[in-house]
Amino acid sequence: MGKASARMKALLDDVLQFTRLEHAPQLTLDAVPLDRVFADLRMLLHAGLAQAQADLAIAPRLPVVLGQASLLELLFQNLLSNAMRYTAPGTPPRIAVAAEHLGALVIVTVTDNGIGIPPSELERVFVPFHKLQTYRPAQGSGLGLAICRRIATALGGRVWAEVPETRGSRLHVALKAAFPPDEVAHG
Repeated sequence: MGKASARMKALLDDVLQFTRLEHAPQLTLDAVPLDRVFADLRMLLHAGLAQAQADLAIAPRLPVVLGQASLLELLFQNLLSNAMRYTAPGTPPRIAVAAEHLGALVIVTVTDNGIGIPPSELERVFVPFHKLQTYRPAQGSGLGLAICRRIATALGGRVWAEVPETRGSRLHVALKAAFPPDEVAHG
């Protein structure tokens, strides 16, 4: 009964977040250092990372993007939580976060060693309430990646998934750069 109640609360929280994003007014974008976002997430997820014996490698000196810190934290928290959650039994999660400038955009990539996403599902995983059929009982609400897509779109970016050459998954988030790459190198 307690587990069912907790799952229902989590589902309702996710539905509320998803709905708020759909009806949010035009967002004001600020310069947000991704280093700060990921430092905050490392602290927030510390207990879960330790319990899962996860290795979270975050590239040094991540760029500054245009966004809202709270939305960026929610977006990347969903990606990191999925990377920790969807691993083979007995396999500690290995998660890597990297970023690169591509013109006026910053592409943030989250790579993991999890169960992966079948190529036929790469777009469908972003559909609300769509869950992959895995060998584990269904986890989560099926809204995490839909929330990520909605946030990325609201910030003027996008999110997509790839199947890496090795096992796992790779998710990319394109966001507007706060500064052009040459200003970062010289400023």
